[in-house]
Amino acid sequence: MPSKAYMRLGKNLETVVRLQGTFYDAKKVRRMEGKGRGRAAFDHITRSAIVFLVSSFEVYCEELLRECGAVQVKSVKKADELPSEVKETLEQYVLEKNQPLRLCDDGWKSVYNEIVEKEINALNTPSVRHLQRLFKILVGLPENGIESMPIDVKKLDDLIQFRGQITHKVKADKYVTIECVDEYMDCIRGLTIGMDKLLLKYMRNRYKMKKVPWKSVYKK
Repeated sequence: MPSKAYMRLGKNLETVVRLQGTFYDAKKVRRMEGKGRGRAAFDHITRSAIVFLVSSFEVYCEELLRECGAVQVKSVKKADELPSEVKETLEQYVLEKNQPLRLCDDGWKSVYNEIVEKEINALNTPSVRHLQRLFKILVGLPENGIESMPIDVKKLDDLIQFRGQITHKVKADKYVTIECVDEYMDCIRGLTIGMDKLLLKYMRNRYKMKKVPWKSVYKK
């Protein structure tokens, strides 16, 4: 099965799916009432769908980072075996706190988990730039990793910006159509599948693991 993060995403996206259904039901009722095909004030539904969509993706990213972190802690016996970017993250963290001895023996594992939670709790805008940084310093994934996926990741930043307009202004600068929601929903589904596959491939190659933490099997 896919990552636990992806499985949870499916459950969280059920809210967006229900909102899409509510929109189409409302449009159907409008037509039955003989009010024509004109644009109705239903974008409160589509605005809500966009907000839930981004929130679901943010939770996915947080859970995927935790999952990858757990894989590293399990796969690595000594801190020296970690990717250089992750080792640098650990060293900088304990030096700032003047606690270098915390890295001795298996102490690095608790320090690492502490950093993961700290970074995850600070994430409130899952943009491409922020995700590149987090997966680099916590997992060791090269910064161009996410951009190398065979999908248009730039749409993610468009979606994040769009969500920001809604949350800060209540209304977006333009009417939020159901087609827009459908398009961004497809974008998030494709992006998360791509991230699942990318991180799985990276960790399999990095740690030469015989038993994979999840499988690249996804329902269409």
